[in-house]
Amino acid sequence: MRELSLAFGRRQDLLGTLCLPRREGAATLGVVLFNAGMLHRIGPNRVQVKLARALAARGLPSLRFDLHGLGDSARADGRLAHGAQVFEDLRDALDALQAHAGVEGCAVLGFCSGIVSSYRLAEADARVRALVLYDGFDLISTRSRVRYYFSRLRQHGFGRIGLAHYRRRARLLGHALALRLAGGGRASVDEHGDLSVARLLEGLAALSARGVQVTLVNAGSAYGVHDGQAQMRAALDRRGARAVRAIFLDEVDHLLTSLAAQHAFIDVVSAAFDAGSQPT
Repeated sequence: MRELSLAFGRRQDLLGTLCLPRREGAATLGVVLFNAGMLHRIGPNRVQVKLARALAARGLPSLRFDLHGLGDSARADGRLAHGAQVFEDLRDALDALQAHAGVEGCAVLGFCSGIVSSYRLAEADARVRALVLYDGFDLISTRSRVRYYFSRLRQHGFGRIGLAHYRRRARLLGHALALRLAGGGRASVDEHGDLSVARLLEGLAALSARGVQVTLVNAGSAYGVHDGQAQMRAALDRRGARAVRAIFLDEVDHLLTSLAAQHAFIDVVSAAFDAGSQPT
């Protein structure tokens, strides 16, 4: 394995780390890793460094880089809105990975806030052959919400004070569930407008039909949102996204704090990208 610092992009002001396997030129797929929220390109608890090295051990090159205005990359010049700038940065990363690693196609990890940008890139760029979206949107069910509020009521007590504390929340819960059943709820908001969960799932189904390997991974720490892989699978099937893989990591927290959580995450993501590198 070799790691090289790389400056790339239209103004050569995007900074990243190219991680190459021992046998260069053998891989047909390279992986793009970028910022999770405002964090440096190493990711929470350096998990993206560890992931890149695990991918290299599987023969997959990667480029982990900082978007404009984050980490070691320069500020954007302001000519584009934020969403459009992120999109351009990601396409520049695909170009750089292809040029330096000699790969034909690419895979992208969208970590939390990065899911919308990753999805839009895959939708627009046929070079993206595999997509992993981690913990970036909710697939709330009636069961998961009822369980959450029941557990909180047990914590506060079922007396007058506890019930009063949650009476307003119960009304909001009913409204929220009605919105969910109607297809409401947002995954994220960017300069392209609101992207509903329903629209996102429809788009992921279309990507799968196009041959893109799409995997959703959710951590088990959002107890009030997810109650297991069966819930994820049911939500995807309801939206016609049956080809999208769903993986629920029950013992993993969102920021992958423990080494065990990091190993579980790396194993799942590496396997997903490895599968995406195989001929369809």
